[in-house]
Amino acid sequence: MRQRLRAEIVRPGLLAALAEHVHHRRAEVPGAGEPQDLLDAVLGACPGESTDRTVLDLWVLLFTSIVGNVGYAVAWSLLLAGLHHPPGPPWPWPVDWLVREAARHRPFVWMVGRRVPHPLEFGGLPFAAGTVLSVSPYLLHHDAQRWDRPRTFRPERWSEPGGQGPYLPFSTGPFTCGGASVAHDLACETVAALSLDARLSISGADARPLVAGSVLPRPFALRRARKTPVCAPRKGGE
Repeated sequence: MRQRLRAEIVRPGLLAALAEHVHHRRAEVPGAGEPQDLLDAVLGACPGESTDRTVLDLWVLLFTSIVGNVGYAVAWSLLLAGLHHPPGPPWPWPVDWLVREAARHRPFVWMVGRRVPHPLEFGGLPFAAGTVLSVSPYLLHHDAQRWDRPRTFRPERWSEPGGQGPYLPFSTGPFTCGGASVAHDLACETVAALSLDARLSISGADARPLVAGSVLPRPFALRRARKTPVCAPRKGGE
């Protein structure tokens, strides 16, 4: 609650600073070539008559739903790998298994909801049209009737055929996020790049989530040291 209160206190000042930044960026001469950051992409997509506030709202929405969620996926993957494997030896799991299991064990979206388009019955309960039906990926991913040892972080479960239950870190069915595969690939590539030829260790780690708009990891320190190359013994006493 203290953290949420602190966030609400600084939010107006942050939004004012971001709005000023948007205004100055819109006044600049657009550069040639590909967008250099997310704001460039938003400015290129918004019609010229869009207000600064419209641009700001879209920028913040995309940042929190794309940059933020991919960052949470990477952070959870590194944190959980560090808690369940000693520093030094390479991880015993492919990065794809690690990222998938992190998204199952600690999905960054706690709850998703959709309005019921017409009266229907679900799970033996009637729902009127317009009722918001909410589903928790976190609870589904920890359902002991559908997952084997759901409270245990086991990346190897993704090599077991038929060993997975309902999995929806990016929603599912017709509501699946259009960027789901891209986000997964980005998280995998980032984790792979950070762990390549490096020794990773964490401190101040705590696997308990902070549940707000997303399921956030608690702050922790990640240390990355380049692996010392092992010299091959020389022949003939050289």
